[in-house]
Amino acid sequence: TERREAAERQQRILQESEHRVKNMLTVVAAIAQQTARASSDLDSFTAAFSGRLQSLAKAHQLLVGKVWQDVALSALAEQVLGVDVAEGRARFGGPEILLKPRQVLGLSMVLHELYTNAVKYGALCREGGAVALDWSESDGEVEMIWTERGAACTQPDPSSGFGQRMIAMSVKSDLQGTIERDWRPEGLCAVVRFPVNPSVD
Repeated sequence: TERREAAERQQRILQESEHRVKNMLTVVAAIAQQTARASSDLDSFTAAFSGRLQSLAKAHQLLVGKVWQDVALSALAEQVLGVDVAEGRARFGGPEILLKPRQVLGLSMVLHELYTNAVKYGALCREGGAVALDWSESDGEVEMIWTERGAACTQPDPSSGFGQRMIAMSVKSDLQGTIERDWRPEGLCAVVRFPVNPSVD
């Protein structure tokens, strides 16, 4: 009986792993195709695609460490902003909120794109700029606020392009939530709202 139960557990783990790998490959293929369409040359594609893959890999590493269990939002924020927090260019904070695996992957991509845009176009492109990530939870819904403070660089409008479409897609499909973006003179303010417990993991 014990051997049978162990074999059944192993089979479930293998099936779950196969499911996760197939989903991840589908995501990677979509990112590659969309990034290629939005890139003007090989160098820009390589830089953008590499950054997005690294973001997915780091999120996956968090999940593997937790054996595909819930991951704290603070751990994900630390992963994205840790270096800039240490240098005084970023801060984050909020109550303890545990994210489901799909939420971790989706929110990792959202934060990666927000951070990349801040470095390329927004508050982190110049000395003295800073970003803040704050979140709260009420009635089963998370409200996450990304705020930039600092003069933006003169660059193409970051409100368009694949990065912004990826943010919108990830918020809708992975978080089952909504996003509002406001490009203020002092910097971008983005508000993401999503349920703590999504209807499908």
